[in-house]
Amino acid sequence: MKKDLREIFSLTSASRARRTKSLASRKLGSAQMMRDADREKINEELVRRGLDGNGRFEKPGYAHAVAGEVLERHGYELTDHLSGWHTSREQNTLNLSVSRKTSDPFSPVTVENTALFFQYAKMPGGKYEVVSYLG
Repeated sequence: MKKDLREIFSLTSASRARRTKSLASRKLGSAQMMRDADREKINEELVRRGLDGNGRFEKPGYAHAVAGEVLERHGYELTDHLSGWHTSREQNTLNLSVSRKTSDPFSPVTVENTALFFQYAKMPGGKYEVVSYLG
């Protein structure tokens, strides 16, 4: 009797693992997960646009707009946006949600496995240094 229960338990565990793997692949197919290749391309472009700490921006909002343009070019958009409250300090760190664009512009799908890290600090000359990447 104990042997039968162990066999049933091991079959149930194997079936659960297959279902989990299948669910993960379906989510990736429905754009709820960002592929590593997409994340790498976007991060490379963020570096080229000066969001690796080497660029200087008049305001944090300008850097935020650049990050938004880069995401748009790759079929994504920012779900979270900056407000005056977010940028009223001389330095801040934010994690902003990202969504995948769909054919319906009013129904983007939130990406579950990544967010845009956005950190800025005001430099002595008055401009802002920004570090931003998808993590």
